[in-house]
Amino acid sequence: MVSVTDMNDQIGFAISFARKWLGMGATEETIISAIQKHQSVMPSTEPPRKLKVFEAAVLRGIEEQQVIASIPASTEAETNDPFTAQVKQKLHEAHVLWSGKYKLYRTIEKADEAFSAEADDYGLPPVTTPRREDAYAQYYRENPPVVEHVAA
Repeated sequence: MVSVTDMNDQIGFAISFARKWLGMGATEETIISAIQKHQSVMPSTEPPRKLKVFEAAVLRGIEEQQVIASIPASTEAETNDPFTAQVKQKLHEAHVLWSGKYKLYRTIEKADEAFSAEADDYGLPPVTTPRREDAYAQYYRENPPVVEHVAA
């Protein structure tokens, strides 16, 4: 992190942030990639002086990493199962909705609150249901979606 940001005077903070982010499940690649992406959109007139500038970008990177990790590779049998396909679709919709709320409000608490307010409108489980395929499958087994029949 220090070499990527060229902040040699921030080594103590770098260690602290690295421990925190790695403890949250981030990989080294996620941290460095998030910092580099953030640097690419920052104005080049005055470089940042503190590593704290990159924290939000790294937290977004961790969320993206967790989203990708939570979507397992599907087998042919799973792709032919309508229930599994629906669960995967709803999980994807939940990730998109929550990520949009996080980008808007920039805190997990506010994103969760906004997600909770709208989840039911999209037929999604509440925020207390983990955004994982197994948890969503269990939720939809216990709370089957209501299907409206359209007269032909």
